[in-house]
Amino acid sequence: MVKKSTQHLLLQNIYGETSKNERNIIEQLIQDDFFVKEEQAMLLESYQSLPKVKLFPPKKVIRKILAHSQSEVCV
Repeated sequence: MVKKSTQHLLLQNIYGETSKNERNIIEQLIQDDFFVKEEQAMLLESYQSLPKVKLFPPKKVIRKILAHSQSEVCV
């Protein structure tokens, strides 16, 4: 496997974007190839050190935005 495509597949696996078949391939690669295992460990450590981002605003914020937009439209 080419290094770039291996990294891409490892990243997809970390983010849960791989099929069962791809996960099996990755597990086998990790067992068979020391460098792939090291790459997986490095990518996983980097992923875990990323700040956790909340993707959805609190309902309170949404209500305030809606209230503001309604007051602007009704004026």
